[in-house]
Amino acid sequence: MFEIVAKQQVYRGPDVRFWAGPTEVMPRDDGEAVLTDLIETVLSRLNDRDVRQTGAHLRWQRVQASRRSAEALFCEAVGGLGLDPYQIDDEAAAFVESSEQLFEGEALVDFVSGAARVNQSRLLQWVEGMLADKSSQYRVPDLHDIVRETVRHTPSNGGTEAWAVGYRRARAIRRMLSVAQGQRFASFRDIARALGAGASYNPAPRVDGIRALRSERADGQQIHLRNHGESAEAQAQHLFAMARALGDAACFPEDRLAPVNDLHNAYRQAAGRAFAAEFLAPIDEIRSMLDDQHDLVTIADEFAVSTSVIERQIENAERIDAICA
Repeated sequence: MFEIVAKQQVYRGPDVRFWAGPTEVMPRDDGEAVLTDLIETVLSRLNDRDVRQTGAHLRWQRVQASRRSAEALFCEAVGGLGLDPYQIDDEAAAFVESSEQLFEGEALVDFVSGAARVNQSRLLQWVEGMLADKSSQYRVPDLHDIVRETVRHTPSNGGTEAWAVGYRRARAIRRMLSVAQGQRFASFRDIARALGAGASYNPAPRVDGIRALRSERADGQQIHLRNHGESAEAQAQHLFAMARALGDAACFPEDRLAPVNDLHNAYRQAAGRAFAAEFLAPIDEIRSMLDDQHDLVTIADEFAVSTSVIERQIENAERIDAICA
């Protein structure tokens, strides 16, 4: 989505005020169409004044050529690093190209974008190590069938917003797992057991740039949960990341390899967060505790999540009700 925000600006000499306007959100295709029209209008006016082959003209030609070729995804992934895809150094290009050998489509862009400020070589080695691991430590054998049945009974027709499918599938998965409305998940192991994992299921080694990795191989689905440590905060992070990985499988079942990371403006990650929030802390249960005059800290402790998760659930209560009605 594109979010357009007009901020008020005041100038002196001469005195001019540009008033702030309303924030507008538009789908990606619409946003790209608006930007395309703006750029082409500017270039057309330059041409009318016989100003041709400027840097803007040449850059737009490159962009258009990339959008029509296999380079489009590469360019988008590089952009996620905050870099210019047409002036990229060899190290960054090698990282993106190596990532392309593992991830596809939106999952590639999310993975690369999430690695913008971390040791990218180490993160890539971690992913390759997880994929090479042949043990059953990360295996969740029932996930595939659970997701298949959930998708069959819960089509993703609740809207185009990221949270829409997340909330709907969260409730559907709870029903599929026969999880009672008042039932809580105390740790990530509770979720792992519900997905058929054995006693050997454990977090993966620590690494920066990812929360979890979901993969699929011949013997079933895997969730590689990054280890955050043993603190109480770390345990809450494990639980939420595990729920997000389950949500990624439920919302994007077609992908065989996908990252769960800290991107906030990414469709996939937003859907996973919405799923995890409603899966772990259903809004109806939060309302019940609020009616019993519990504060946010007590409610968060009850569901083993952060207070920010509870706050977001309360803020989004009406949209959750609407989309799940």
